[in-house]
This record gives sequence, C-alpha cells and structure tokens, in this order.
Amino acid sequence: MSDIDRLVQELDNFRARPAAKTALLKIGVPAVPALVEVLRHPNEGVRWVAARTLGEIGSAEAQGPLREAGKQQGMEMVCADALELISKKTGVAQTHSRGVEGQAHDPLTIIRGALAAAHFAVTDAKEGLEVKVSLPSGRTQRVAVGLHMVDSEDREYIQFRTECGPSRSDGFEWALRQNAKNPLGTIGIVETNPPTFVMTRNIYRDSIHPDEVLRTVMALAAHGDVFEKALTKEDKR
Repeated sequence: MSDIDRLVQELDNFRARPAAKTALLKIGVPAVPALVEVLRHPNEGVRWVAARTLGEIGSAEAQGPLREAGKQQGMEMVCADALELISKKTGVAQTHSRGVEGQAHDPLTIIRGALAAAHFAVTDAKEGLEVKVSLPSGRTQRVAVGLHMVDSEDREYIQFRTECGPSRSDGFEWALRQNAKNPLGTIGIVETNPPTFVMTRNIYRDSIHPDEVLRTVMALAAHGDVFEKALTKEDKR
C-alpha cells in the first residue's frame, strides 16, 4: 500500500484525520486522484475533509469532481469553498459552483455538515440541535445550538451554549473572573430550576463558517467541562 493510500484510509479515523490531512497537503498534487475518489465515500465527514484538502492543495484537476460532489446534500458549501480556493490559487475560473446559493449559505446545512465532519453525536432539540462531545479525558460535555436567536436590533444569530453547573451567589465573583480569562465564550446564568451557569458564544447567521462552528463547539465543550468539574466535581452535562 502506498503512503497516499494509507493516509487516505486514515481519513476515516477521526483521531488520525488531522495528521493524515496535514500529510496529504504536504504531498500535494500527487494525492489529488486518491482524494477525488474519497469524494464518493459513504461517510459524509470523510467526504468533507477530502473536499477541504483538495481545495487547499489547489489543483485545477479537482474542479470537475468537486462540482459533481457539490450536488450531494450537505456537501454544497464545502465544495463551493474548495472550488473558490482552487480558483484563487490557479487563476482558473469556476464555471460556476455554489449550486443553489441559498443552500450553500444555509446556516443549518453549514452547521450539520461541520459537525458530521467531526463525527459528533448530534440530536434535534427544541431550539435547534444538541451536540455530545467526547473529551480526551474520557468525560463528555453537551453543547446546545440555538438556531433562531434575535438580538436587540433584530439581527439573527446562532447561540452555542454549554451548561457548567448550578449557579450560587458565592460563585458570581468566580464566574466574572473566568469571563476575563476566557477568549472564546461568556459565562452567564439561565433561569432553569435551579438557575444554572452556562458558557455561551453567539455567531451571526450571515457569518457562520464550518471552521468556526467546530472551534466553538470543541472549545465550549472543553472549557465548560473544566468549569463543571471545578463547580460540581461531576460529569452530568
């Protein structure tokens, strides 16, 4: 088995995938034919990473297969982004590409595709989605995704939120101090019974991007779990 074939196989392994992608990028254009084949893989997450890798390699040879792959549900946006990258790198214009523009930029399509690429367990919830993240420590953390939030200026945004534990008055100062140290989210309180500390991050719907979705979910899960452990010593959220 060649190095390229071995690395392509490793794309199917979530934990090995980042290193495999990096290695395929270093190989560059010789890896393109094998990655094109992966665009037909039965796992959407593997197809996603193949499309992204092809875009970053930037070979015009991949444009046709990416246009075809972009017709698959959930692949529209990642293939469109890959085609745009190739066009910028090569100067070879796309003979069009974003399929149905509305589909390519639909926030739910973008979010579901990004989460599928990472093999997260996703379920539908009352206000949107719930994502269960398995952490390296063996613990888990759930992140809720609110899809229909509106700010005071009637601008729609997506809210990512994870519970950290019951709020108590003696923890308010602690929570405020954590906000000053946390570059990603904000700790607040939701009026559940009992009231609960949560960490949130909001992203406007018109600026949602798959990379930002993954960074947000993974960081909220990791930081939220640290805060839950500090507050309760439990692993319930």
